[in-house]
Amino acid sequence: MSETAPDRRLFQITGADALTFLQGMVSNDVLPLAKAPGIVWAALLTPQGKYLADFFIIPDRDGFLLDVPADQADDLLRRLTMYKLRAKVEIAED
Repeated sequence: MSETAPDRRLFQITGADALTFLQGMVSNDVLPLAKAPGIVWAALLTPQGKYLADFFIIPDRDGFLLDVPADQADDLLRRLTMYKLRAKVEIAED
């Protein structure tokens, strides 16, 4: 289990479609994370472009970690799970 600040939470996104799932969901380009280490700051927006949450995406050996402010975490987890549909991804709190 990773250590995190008390005002942050971590979610792990794993599975064959993890990268394309995130690419289609967030405001920034995450495809460079497949080729080189790094961190991407991104946001989740409504279809109309309204802000819902922002977070850091960090590559992990099994997929990606999302470092999220604690006050946005529950809603973000609910929305990601809702939009997952048939994507081959698993979303879990780390």
